[in-house]
Amino acid sequence: LFLSRALTLPLVPFFDAALVQYELYHVGPYLFEHAVRLLSPRLIYDLDDATFHVPRHAKYLPGFVSTCDLVVVGNQYLKDWMSRYAANVAVIPTCPDVGEFKGIRKRLHRRPVIGWIGNPTNVRYLDLVRGALGRLARERDFELRVITSGDYRLDFGNVAVVRVPWSI
Repeated sequence: LFLSRALTLPLVPFFDAALVQYELYHVGPYLFEHAVRLLSPRLIYDLDDATFHVPRHAKYLPGFVSTCDLVVVGNQYLKDWMSRYAANVAVIPTCPDVGEFKGIRKRLHRRPVIGWIGNPTNVRYLDLVRGALGRLARERDFELRVITSGDYRLDFGNVAVVRVPWSI
C-alpha cells in the first residue's frame, strides 16, 4: 500500500483536482494526504464515517481537512464536526432515499430486530457491543440482523444472528 501510494503521488499535479477518500495510509500522520494537498490545485476529501472518534484521526484529521478545498460528508452529524475545521463542507447522503421504498409491505416479526448494515471489514466493530447484546439476549428474545456483502465470522453465543446479503 505504501509503495502504491508513493508511486501515485507524481501523477497528482496532472489533474485538475484530487479526491481523497478516507485515509491514504493507515498509520502515522496524514503524510500522503498532505503531499496530495501540496501537489494538487484542488483537494476534495470524501468521508462517510465518523473516523474522528479514533484517536489517530482525532489528532491528524482537523489539520488535514482545514487545507481541503471541499469536504464531502454523508450526513449532518459529520458535517457539524467537519465544519469546525473545514471552510467548505457539503452533505451528499450515503443512505438510500426511503421514499423510493414506499409501498413495500412491511413484514411483522415475532421478535424485535436489531439491524446492522455495513462493509464486511467493519463487522468486527460489532465486538464492541458483544457484551451488551449478550446481556440483552438473556433478558429478551431478539434477532441481530447483519446485512453486508462478502463473508465474515460472527459468533455471539446466545444472540440469534441472522445473516442477510446486502442489496439495495
